[in-house]
Amino acid sequence: MRLFVSYARVDRPFCEQIVETLESAHEVWFDKRLHAGKKWWDQITGRLAWCEGFVYLLSPESVESEYCRKEYAIADGAGKAIFPVIIQPGTAVPDDLRAIQLVDCSAGLTATAATALMAGIYLVEREGWDKPAPAAATEPVGAPVIEISEGAMTFGAALDDLDAGHLDSALFKLLQLKESGYSPGGFVDLAALIADAQGRLDQQAYLREAEREYTPIVQLARRAATRLHGCAAFARFRERFPDYDPEGLAAVCAEAAPKAAAAPVRSDKKRDILDILPPPFEWCEIPAGRVTLEDDAGTFDVRPFLMAKYPITYAQFQVFVDDPQGWKNPAWWEGLAADDDHKQQPGAAGWPAANHPRENVSWYDAVAFCRWLSAQALTEALTPGPSPSGRGKWEIRLPTEWEWQWAAQGSDGREYPWGDTFDSKKCNTYESGQRKTRPVTMYPKGASPYGVMDMAGNVWEWCLNAYSNPDYADVAEDVARVVRGGSWYFNRRNARCAYRDGDVPSDRYINLGFRVVVAPPISQSR
Repeated sequence: MRLFVSYARVDRPFCEQIVETLESAHEVWFDKRLHAGKKWWDQITGRLAWCEGFVYLLSPESVESEYCRKEYAIADGAGKAIFPVIIQPGTAVPDDLRAIQLVDCSAGLTATAATALMAGIYLVEREGWDKPAPAAATEPVGAPVIEISEGAMTFGAALDDLDAGHLDSALFKLLQLKESGYSPGGFVDLAALIADAQGRLDQQAYLREAEREYTPIVQLARRAATRLHGCAAFARFRERFPDYDPEGLAAVCAEAAPKAAAAPVRSDKKRDILDILPPPFEWCEIPAGRVTLEDDAGTFDVRPFLMAKYPITYAQFQVFVDDPQGWKNPAWWEGLAADDDHKQQPGAAGWPAANHPRENVSWYDAVAFCRWLSAQALTEALTPGPSPSGRGKWEIRLPTEWEWQWAAQGSDGREYPWGDTFDSKKCNTYESGQRKTRPVTMYPKGASPYGVMDMAGNVWEWCLNAYSNPDYADVAEDVARVVRGGSWYFNRRNARCAYRDGDVPSDRYINLGFRVVVAPPISQSR
């Protein structure tokens, strides 16, 4: 069945879960909500004509949304099969939908809820539905767009919505204004207002998704018989939502965890990296291999090493910034060509969410972070290989581009970390429509052959070596350094495993980040 899914922007994460479930048996379309205007509305009405069924995801925002209600009015008037789905507890169902069989997904997309939704659609497919005859003089439902002459009134209404916390409605009005060409004056930055509304809406969506996933975990963890299951689920939950724990499950699970014997005190006072950086952090073991770089940049043998599963996040980088012996310690900057102004403070993060990749990071910043972390963290126990003879000599550093490409591509020369066919649902590139960074755990299906995540899109990742001369990996010279992986701002071409680019080491942009490896010093890494 061809299905149109209607939802409010704040519910997009849950909408995408439902769409993924429906796509196992149906053709599904939903609006990415990236713009507003006549072309957008033409696309909406075209898809409403195309669909056979209309799935209305009901939340407090969607039942009050002008565009959701108009989408529903068109679908209902055209005799489409209507499938209302409650996705948020406490949603006041409109009177005109009460007579239709509702599916309750307010507790999450449980097996019961998913089965009820799929069964309802199957029954309609099998038995059909009563299509009302359209009225003889039905007026087309007008597009929820504005004229430029109405701009001042709409601008004021958008600000009222922002002030009241109605972010979905505010963002839609601001996008309408942009589409219409309206300017609120020479000193007002409309694009900045849109970015602010989008950022606040993304945070609201993040918290709503976190609450939905967290609630059943609390129920498990609060009961003695299921506490261990709840704590295991909570550990997985924290990989995606490291800063969300309103019920204090971390303390509950710490108390329930088996008490390990005290570790011996080390004279060098080094710590496990997980005691230094907040989650999500883990290592992926990368075997030996051989890589050929594009642009006739050479062929390189790769020794075994460990690579961080995720890019360094905002919360992890902030530990370095806040540590009295971190950012301000001149030892980490020794020998780098960064000027004094550059070393005064880091660049401001564009999206300071704990589990987003830290961006606006220069190559110098990334090298300083690696030096700081390597001086504190244990690496001996991590060193792979049968012989311990080299242990203690490995370091935490940026990857070389041949190490990066091998970890992303593996031995089969694939185009993208997951295979040869691009898939916007497995990465955050321009095609994904996010227009910003996303959580580093958001695309588990985009893993590389060795389990490394986020190697396509989200942020470009600094590599250790020079762009024009790949063999050069010393830190002393102020030469362009390699960046890999593409970003949210660039398209699929730049996200290919083998695509190489370079940037000035002092540059800080909101699509530049990094990840770390544990590996031999560069002189021994090939």
